[in-house]
Amino acid sequence: VWKNGTFDRVSVLAALASAPAVRSEARSLLGRCGASELLTALMRVWPEDDQLQGGCAALVAALVAADHASPPGLASHYDFEAVTCACHAMQQHRSRLHVQWHGCAALHALACKAPALAEAVVRQQGVRLVCKAMSTYRSDAAARLQASACACLAALADHVESSRATLRSFSAAPLIAQTLADFLAPTDGGAAVFVCGARAMLTLSELPPASEALLPPDGGQSRIEELMWTAARLHPTRVVVQGVCCELLCAITWER
Repeated sequence: VWKNGTFDRVSVLAALASAPAVRSEARSLLGRCGASELLTALMRVWPEDDQLQGGCAALVAALVAADHASPPGLASHYDFEAVTCACHAMQQHRSRLHVQWHGCAALHALACKAPALAEAVVRQQGVRLVCKAMSTYRSDAAARLQASACACLAALADHVESSRATLRSFSAAPLIAQTLADFLAPTDGGAAVFVCGARAMLTLSELPPASEALLPPDGGQSRIEELMWTAARLHPTRVVVQGVCCELLCAITWER
């Protein structure tokens, strides 16, 4: 198989699976064609090719997120293979933004599909890899990576009880709070980071032991509360952002 030609084809399929006009039909067809086993095989054969790894991870994320045919909580052998391949790609290509972004997106989709897959992400050092990606890429170009990473951490915290100590050891809550502050902007990327990051903070705030993710010990105004009001002003017409601000306001009021 010609590697460059394979990369081109994977890129086209990833684009089709993400295009609003055709993605539903494209994802359904790819699922029936056994694309998952093909993608994990490609990632195992060419681990050194960052372009191919990123493209395959992007397509894995799109297909897993759109897989509504499988019974809830059911994971296949190829899903577990995808967890291993995505983590290995993120470990091997730490200097490649696109690999880190699509790797985080793939791990998020897999963690949401089944608790067993979320546990596999934790076993494969997924928390460390995602937090490392968040800490490394802080430019505006990394907004989508940050959103996917926040969503992934929230899914792991929600589905894997054993991940909570690991999340605390990597200071996940302060990292997410700093990310919300750094990427707060009136752009699509800024909105995505705020929505995913705020929901991650809401998830972390519910975990024992008692969390100070939303309010400081003295009950005064927290950084998250300040960011919430700023985000509401920056995104007055984005319904999802306004909804998350309402969620935060409700949770903060309840804490008080």
